[in-house]
Order: sequence, then C-alpha cells, then structure tokens
Amino acid sequence: MALPNRPELAVFRGKSTEEALALWVTEFAGGDKQVASRYAAVLARFTAKPERGAVYEAYLGGYSPATRRMYAAALSEFFEWIAAKHGRVVAPPAVTRKDAEDYVEWLTTRPFSLEKEKLRDGDQKERLALYEIVSELGSADIVSIGARAPDWLRSAHPSRDGLDSGWLHRELGRMVLHDLLVRAPTIEELRREDPRIGISVFTVNVPDGKQIHQVPLEELFIYTLPEPRAVSRSTIVLRLAALTAFWQSLTVADNSGGDGAILRYNVFTDVAKRVGVGVAADRRAASARKGRLTPNLVERLLRSADGPSLTEKRDAALLWFLVLTGARVTEIARLRRSPPPAAEAMRWPGWFDSRTDPPCVELLRKGGARQRLPYPPYALAALAAFQSELSKRVPLLGTQNREPKAPHYLAPSAPGWRYKSLAEEPDAPLFPPVAFWGANSSHNYQEFKPNSETRPDYR
Repeated sequence: MALPNRPELAVFRGKSTEEALALWVTEFAGGDKQVASRYAAVLARFTAKPERGAVYEAYLGGYSPATRRMYAAALSEFFEWIAAKHGRVVAPPAVTRKDAEDYVEWLTTRPFSLEKEKLRDGDQKERLALYEIVSELGSADIVSIGARAPDWLRSAHPSRDGLDSGWLHRELGRMVLHDLLVRAPTIEELRREDPRIGISVFTVNVPDGKQIHQVPLEELFIYTLPEPRAVSRSTIVLRLAALTAFWQSLTVADNSGGDGAILRYNVFTDVAKRVGVGVAADRRAASARKGRLTPNLVERLLRSADGPSLTEKRDAALLWFLVLTGARVTEIARLRRSPPPAAEAMRWPGWFDSRTDPPCVELLRKGGARQRLPYPPYALAALAAFQSELSKRVPLLGTQNREPKAPHYLAPSAPGWRYKSLAEEPDAPLFPPVAFWGANSSHNYQEFKPNSETRPDYR
C-alpha cells in the first residue's frame, strides 16, 4: 500500500510557501508557537533565498547561496530517508545517534533510492502515480504504462483512447530528465544513427526480419527505475556537515524567552568526526589527479609532435621534457642552452649543461628554489634531434653580412643569422620560437623587432 504524501517536507525542497512552512512547523513543533518561531528562524538560515543581485558582503555572517542549496538538499535527503525508514515524518528531537549512524551506512551502500519520497510533496501526484506504475511493472513501454493509469489520471488528461499519449510521453521525458526514470535506448544512442531524432524526425526504422518498420519515437522507449548508487566519502562528509550545522543551530538558545534550545545534543558530531578522518588526504590526492593526462593521451600527443620539420622537432623535445620532468611552463620558457659565466650564475633563471655526465638541467622552481636534475635520456634524444636540425639552417663557415660585394655574402636580415644565434649563443633559449607569422614573418620581422642593424637578435 502506498504511503501518504509528505508535503510537510516540501520546505526543504525549496518550496517556501506559507502552506509548506505551516505543515512543516505543525509536524515538527507540535503546534507550539514559540518552538515554531525558533524552528522558522533556524530554517530561514538554511533555506532562504538571497535577494536578486545581492553582493558578496550580504553573505558575511551567513551562508552563501551555493552552500544553502547544498545544505537544503542534504537536509531534504535526510528527512526523506528517515521518513522512509520509520514510515512517518520524524522531528529532530526524535532523531537518535543510531539514526545518524544508519544514515551514513545507507549513504555508503544505498540499498534503496529516495526518488519515491521526493515525489511526496502533494503537488507531484501525477508523477508519483507514474513512478509507482513503472516500479510495479519493473520495465514498461508507454502503452503498458497508459493501460495501468488510474481513472483520476485518465480524467485529468483524457483522449479518445483513454489517456493522452502525447502528454504521457512528455511527462515521462521530464521524469527521465530529472533522474526519476531511465529509458532505453537513449536519445544519444539514437542520434548516432540520425542526429535529427527528436528534433525534426520522430520515427525510427526498426528491422523485423526482411522488413523495416517505422516505429514512432514514443513507442520505442522502455522505462525502468534508476539503479541506486552509493556516494563517495567526500560527499558523505558534506552531507554530515550540513546536518551537523543544522543540529548545532537547534542546540543553541536565544534571549527571546521560552524553555531554551530545541535540542540538547548534536547527534551528528561524533559520526561526522569519524567519517572525516583522512578525507583531507583523499581530497588532495583527487585534486592532484584532476586534469592529469592519461598515458594514452600522452602517447598521442608525443606522436602528433613527431615530424621532419624544425617546429615539430622542437615541439617533440619540449613535450618529452614536460612529460618526464613535470616542470612548469614558465620554468621551461626561461631555460637557456648553456651554463652562464660564474659571475652571472645567480642571475640566469635556468640552463642546460651538456658538460656533465649525465647532462643536467638547472631549474628555478616555485618560491625561488633552484633544483638540478639529470636530463631524461628520451628527452635528451629529442633535444639532440632538434639541435641537429637547427644547425642545418646555420650559414656555412665563412659566410659574412658586412660587404655585399664580397664573396659569401648573406644579408643581415636573412633567417640564417637568427638560426646561428639560436644554435650557438649560450644565452639562447633551449626551446626557442623557430617561426614567426603575421607582422613578424620572415620577410618583415626585422622592421618590427630590430635589435641592431648588423646582427639582429629575434629571440
């Protein structure tokens, strides 16, 4: 037998109407006006919506809108769970430590879901009826669901055949959107065959032996209930933080008279402490994993940079160094191709030293700390390939840029002189820009970035 609707919990679901507040207070305060006023004051802290356009200062001393939404969802879930557990709405004074521990165990395992309880607001009677029909059938199409619809639902949405199938299809779609139901096949699966499905095409070709039938989209779906899923420990900690804060507010009295605080003890404090042990370390580990490239993606990146051009060889050398050292982009951009003179050692932000065995790189790390690392062999091979290709673009020995009429003359603006600087100067970048575009292209970059007339440096 279906349990009665629970509109008294609607206030936790963002429905702060006078009727919802009256139902909630009547249930939890037992009609006591003083207790009701204190409940209402605490409840406003957790569920009240800020004024439109409120600035940050408006939240000082209170909860931000995001925190209020999260806390209201946690409170709603707990009272839905305990109502399902006991078969009735349970007021905060009647909640025990055993209930708090059982709630944590339910979050950890999720043996049953609360979708049915979420529909017991009194204003979702139709969705609750559809949910119960699918629950009884296990899995059903739109025809089976319509055949089991109660008479009052047929009267609310009548058609010549009984229940309006168009309304039923739309309502079931909304329930899928709100995770109350699951349907197969999904729209995403159907759109792999035809991207217009559900937009301009509302029939699907279904093979039946040697024939192909066009089936209306609404008749194709099979509806089931979603499988309950356990939540992570960090989510459990957030749920308990909301409940602990709410219970703590109820244990504090004010000077408005009455018999003191509504509650004597916070039954969630101990279990919240136990669950929270080690969560900070878990969050740090999860944060470190967030955004980390998978080995397959790293391999694809390295393959995409592999090529015969100078730019591709530079990119390959740079990617290998990034992957194998974990250096930051700013640290790599400041690396120079050779060690500095002794007097300049503290002024250079980093360099590559090929004289050591194995070759090393010195980095200026975060916080100004210097670190000396051996250059990884795979990255060293890629760097050698890049430098070899770069040296091929250096002008031949004996080439000069001073006397245009003398032999072996090469104009000062020729790119070869820039490649010579990048390949030979000790303070040249280890991973330099090797190509320019737009206003900085090879035919006019001297005009925009000259350092000297005879030996321009475009690093």
